[in-house]
Amino acid sequence: MSGRRFGQITCDSNSSNSRIVKCGHNIPAKSYVSGTELNPGRGFFCCPYWKEPSKNCLFWRWVDQRNDEEETPSSNVIVADDEDIRTKYASMEINVTSLKESLKLVEEKAERRKQAKKCLFDDLVSIREENTRLVGELKLANARLLFVLFLFVGLLVGIAIAGLK
Repeated sequence: MSGRRFGQITCDSNSSNSRIVKCGHNIPAKSYVSGTELNPGRGFFCCPYWKEPSKNCLFWRWVDQRNDEEETPSSNVIVADDEDIRTKYASMEINVTSLKESLKLVEEKAERRKQAKKCLFDDLVSIREENTRLVGELKLANARLLFVLFLFVGLLVGIAIAGLK
């Protein structure tokens, strides 16, 4: 991959017990939770620019994956229990972030449906008003037709009576 470094795990200078996972851009990687059948709920890190192919450094790593090349005995390594806790905490943070994003999407979808329902209701009211207007026009047209029909029948009866005399 053209000699690019795909990320590293470095120790935060403020604490010997915390680790920051950085991508090839040397910036903190984003953390997510897998939703696949193969790895459900498993946390992973990736480049923050993964959605932008031109910027993506292709860094990707499981939260629980160890990289022996970057972790040497002389580095500040988190003890296993602390690492498990941090991994679980990171996984929970990823879950919370994922759930917040899902909630936001559901709320947006609900709002769109609410607006669509309002539009449909407005259309229904408009159609009912138009229907009422058309029924009124039809009744008026029928009344006029009956009036003309009665005049015509009256005229025919008048002609028939006049013809008999």
